[in-house]
Amino acid sequence: MSSGLGHMHVLRAGPLELTTANGGVTTINHPSLLLHPRPQSHSLKPLPRTGSDLICATIDLGVAVSNPLVSTLPDVILVKLADIPRLMPTVNLLVEEANQQASGQIAALNRLTEYLLILLLRDLIDTGRITTGILAGLSDPRLHNAITAIHKNPEHPWTVETLAEQAAMSRARFALRFREKTGVTPLNYLTHWRVSVACSMLRKGKRLEYIASRVGYSNQSALTRIFSKQKGQTPREWLQQHKLT
Repeated sequence: MSSGLGHMHVLRAGPLELTTANGGVTTINHPSLLLHPRPQSHSLKPLPRTGSDLICATIDLGVAVSNPLVSTLPDVILVKLADIPRLMPTVNLLVEEANQQASGQIAALNRLTEYLLILLLRDLIDTGRITTGILAGLSDPRLHNAITAIHKNPEHPWTVETLAEQAAMSRARFALRFREKTGVTPLNYLTHWRVSVACSMLRKGKRLEYIASRVGYSNQSALTRIFSKQKGQTPREWLQQHKLT
């Protein structure tokens, strides 16, 4: 299994049997989208005499950089395509592209898969299907504004007070609601997000001093101190284990 990669399967027709690593077996009888956000052993088997129309892809949701958006997703997400009509145009384009040999096919398939994943996660947020973690926070109209502000501007000197202003809430109510919804405090999440962004930038070859300024730390020593506390390794040590190949 590819390190750090999850899997997405689109079942367009035919029943399918899913077996997970713990031996659980699920029969999927409807056109569905199946997402394993993290690496997880599983098998898919068409039922006898019927066959299945299935498209499979590996996905990178930032497991290697401990993306906090992914950490609280369930191990398996299974949704009927009929329950999310907005997915169908992209699914149809994905199938059409997969069934032809044309220049740029791999790039097109990659982009369509990414977009399909965005649509799925957007629906999970909009409908509140995820009830814990940061995606649950994003489904809350007020917390959404504060969390989005962190994502867009991790370099900003955020405090609980200024984040509460983004949410149009008092400091105390904001801090309580944030923790109840996500399971972490606002500043703990801010730190986690900054370190996750730093990890992504390290893997892209950015210098530590540059990264520090982009994620809200005054210098590379300050970033290294926070990074080491979060990861148990210095940025250099971490990068040696997680270089892009």
